[in-house]
Formats: sequence, structure tokens, C-alpha cells
Amino acid sequence: MSKRCVIKVLQILGDPTGGIRKHVHEIIQSSSQYNCEAHYIHGGTLDAVGKGDIKKFNFNGVHRVQLRILKKPHLSDLFNIVAIARYCRLHEIDIIHGHGAKGGIYCRLVGLLVGVPSIYTPHGGSVHASFGMIEGFVYRAIERMLKSITRLYLFESNYTFQSFVRFAGNLQQDRYQINYNGIDVESFSSFSHWLHGKDEVVNILVVGVLREIKGQAVAIHGLAKLQERGGRRYHLHFCGEGQDTNKLKTLVSRLNLESDVTFHGEVVDVSRWYEMCNIVVIPSLFESFGYVALEAALMRRPVIASDCGGLSEIVINGETGHLFAAGDIDLLSDKIIRVLQDVVETDKLVSAGAKRVKDYFNSNIMLKNIHWAYQSVKI
Repeated sequence: MSKRCVIKVLQILGDPTGGIRKHVHEIIQSSSQYNCEAHYIHGGTLDAVGKGDIKKFNFNGVHRVQLRILKKPHLSDLFNIVAIARYCRLHEIDIIHGHGAKGGIYCRLVGLLVGVPSIYTPHGGSVHASFGMIEGFVYRAIERMLKSITRLYLFESNYTFQSFVRFAGNLQQDRYQINYNGIDVESFSSFSHWLHGKDEVVNILVVGVLREIKGQAVAIHGLAKLQERGGRRYHLHFCGEGQDTNKLKTLVSRLNLESDVTFHGEVVDVSRWYEMCNIVVIPSLFESFGYVALEAALMRRPVIASDCGGLSEIVINGETGHLFAAGDIDLLSDKIIRVLQDVVETDKLVSAGAKRVKDYFNSNIMLKNIHWAYQSVKI
């Protein structure tokens, strides 16, 4: 790191996979541009892209520690908090930025122990129903207790902010900011068309960690509904791995869809799958934001997403894409058929979707806001 870096910022993340990993790693990668020295403490579950990022961090001198961080409350949390507090004192950390439920707890308790301001980005976790009843109750109770020692909240969507307020109460205006996640729009600038689905098979893509909350089962049932309706051949592609892989494969087998569904596993570069598909479906049951919607829009692919969480702030129904009620298989299949039948409308949606992402979800805007927050908190 350059000697000119003056603010030492520690990022804490329990589970560095998917969208939350992308968000945190972009902050770290941008640190030197904004006069910051990057420090990073994370848990052990890394996806393929995350492992590649870690190699770059190690090469570029990012200060990094890997801990055993469990999703559920555990005795090990106490040892981790003590270890992180020691780390902060040793490295004279100026700001601690926690991400997700567990990272948020760590950052604020450590900040209290060592007298360092804490910033918290909830992402999802305790904000929506991603935990069981008992764990969810514990995390939400903790969130209410930690409000008074949180210097600043950075919410990635208005949905996340509103959800937090519903269970934790109002926040003073100077204690929070809504800062939409962003994406590097320049890296997608060369793609200018979408495949109209005139080929023999319509390829539908679903990207994300394979777990119940991401709604892949909805997409599979939607495919079965499309096959029942006839008229076209469809093939469903999944990019991602997760705890529900075997469960989803069993569902595919039970519905006799083996020849119509492909599980590609964890994919480092998903862009080629965007290129080959006709439609991108985001069937999430809960979603605090939704990076896939941004990527698909910039790849100029029609987006059909669940009307839930932050997705409805990215996809404007009938203007930049299509929304369907989460879990509504019939409506999902209707939307897919509409995209293919009304090519003129879909062309307009695709163009409008790409423009909206470039205007509102640019990573340069997101990163400037975050680093401005660091400056203001340090002052």
C-alpha cells in the first residue's frame, strides 16, 4: 500500500460468497484510489471468484486475516471479537466496516471495545427471513441493542432500510445513508444485442447460490409449466453451487426434466452464459438487492425477476423488465412467453434496463459514496 494512505479501514465479512463478497471486495480493491489502507477479516467459505480475489489481495499487500466465523450465534464469536480487537489495536485501525449480520455484530462490539467508529451494512441476514425463527429473533434483538453504538448505517437498497426500521425502529437522518450497490458498467459496454429466441431451444439462465431463499425450485416448476403448455422447447441453466444442489437435482428428476436442465456448478466467468441465454430469470424468495439483475441488464438480456426486496428497485415492471409475485409459477411462465412473443416490447425493455443500470447503479458512484462516508466518520 502507498505511504500516502491515511485512513486504515477494516472490512469484516462472515461469509464471503455471492453478492456480498462482490460488494466488499470492490471496496477493498478501490481503497488505494481513495487514500485508504485496506484491512480485511473474513470467514472461511470462499467461492471461486473470491479465491481469485484473495490471491490478488495477497499480491497487492492487503492486510488480511481469515477466521472461523459461523452463521449461527456461537461461543467462538467471543474469541473472534477478542482477536479482532487485538488486531485493531495492533494495526491502529481508524474505521471498522461490518457487512452482513455476523460482520455487523463483530464490527460494532469491537468498535466499542477499542474506541473506533463502526459502519454497518446489513445486506440481508437479520433484515429479512434468512434465518430460522430462533436465530432470527436473536439477531434482531441484538440489532436493536447495537443501534446506539453504530456510527453509520449504509443500506444497499430502500427495501433493506425499510425492513430494518420495521423491526429496529427509526434512525436519525444523520445516522444512515441509502447507497445502491453498483457495477462496473464499462466492462459490459461491448454487448449490444439480445437473442430473440428464434432458435429451436430457448435458453433460460438462473445465476446464484443454490439455496431455498434464491428460489431455484420456482424456476424448475416454471419450466415444467412451460413444457406442459407446449409450443417451444426450453432449457434451464443454473450457474452456482450451494447446500440445495442435491435437493434441486432430485426435484428435476422427479419432474422428468433431466434433459431440459443443466447444473453448471460454480462459474468464475458467468458472462459467457449471459451471452448464450435468451432470458435471465431471478426467482428469489427474498433479495436485499440483486447483482444478477444489474449484470443481465448490462448484457442486454431480458430480465424476469421476483417482485421482492431490492429487485423491484432495479427492475421496473413493464419498463426495464418484468416482475412476478415471488413463487407464482403461472405468472413466471406467462412472463417468459410474453418476452418471446412481443419482440418489439422486449427490445425496448432491454435498452431501458441497460440505461437504468448505467444511470443509477454505477460502481463509481457507490464507491465514492462509501469512501466519502469513511472520511466523514473519521473526521
